[in-house]
Amino acid sequence: MSKIIVADKENPVIPPKEGDFQGQQLDLFRLFLCNSDGERESLSKEIILSLQILARSTIEIRTMDGKGGEGFAVSSYFSGLSAVSKGRLAEDPQAKWLVQFHPLVTREIDSLTYRQFNYAQMMSHRTQLARWIHKQLSLKFTFASLMTSFEMRYSTIKRDSALLDSYGRERKAIEALDATLEELVTAHVLSKFNKNPVIGLRGKVEDVIYTLFASINFSHEMKAANKRKQLAEERKTDAIKLSTAYKK
Repeated sequence: MSKIIVADKENPVIPPKEGDFQGQQLDLFRLFLCNSDGERESLSKEIILSLQILARSTIEIRTMDGKGGEGFAVSSYFSGLSAVSKGRLAEDPQAKWLVQFHPLVTREIDSLTYRQFNYAQMMSHRTQLARWIHKQLSLKFTFASLMTSFEMRYSTIKRDSALLDSYGRERKAIEALDATLEELVTAHVLSKFNKNPVIGLRGKVEDVIYTLFASINFSHEMKAANKRKQLAEERKTDAIKLSTAYKK
């Protein structure tokens, strides 16, 4: 949901004044269309529920200092959420909700050091599992090239995505995963994949190891994303150095 918010070109992120957090105006109808598979169904219950969950959920970050001490920081995903009532929307269809982001998200938006990837292509995939795997590849297969591969296990995908739990039999879940990877090949995210079943006692398939090979398009996108992140980090480092020098 937060990816959709940041990617909304019609309602760009509102730059913060000093000491404030980033915010963004939300057109729920546009968000709904972006988040659907192209089907115009009843609008907003799911999106509104998602916004309310994010506003009421918290992120807790804990660190150890190496001396037996522990520090932590707790904050909600959204530091602020302002809503528009149904009556108000009926009177003014252009009325917007307003979201304020978590301070760490604010920092990443400011510095552009978050990892960028082809969000439009990811959302165009037919299945939710294909979108999930595409996102994982974008975050982890950062070294993608025509000479490299990336390994994923069926057990890991099932555990982390929770999108294969509805299948009563493992064979059916594995078939669904195979079809999803074929979908990513058709979408030119992958060029191909190899499948290596792990066979246990009595010939039972205990796991499957998938070796994934990036397409030319995906390899180019990862290289471009790596370069953008590197340049953003360099700008951030230079800004810190200038700030430090100025204070001295």
